[in-house]
Amino acid sequence: MPAAVVPERRRGGPVERAGARLMTAAAWRLAAHGRGFRIALHPADLDRPGLRERALEAVDLAPAAGAHPCAYAEPVRARRAAAAPGQAA
Repeated sequence: MPAAVVPERRRGGPVERAGARLMTAAAWRLAAHGRGFRIALHPADLDRPGLRERALEAVDLAPAAGAHPCAYAEPVRARRAAAAPGQAA
């Protein structure tokens, strides 16, 4: 897989702002279509108010779009059960 060329990522710069908007929009769209998704921030990103606020916004918007929080074990169990019908997961 080719590596993406990422433009300069200054704190609060246009790339950071676009990424934060994308995170919120993607969370809404994926939840609305019943798709699972993960929201993750690097600990240093918690010091960036824009990223922190957008991540919290995505967490708040996702349930309104139909998502429900779960631990990793839930989708793993569901996938194993679907792959091996009739067998205990």
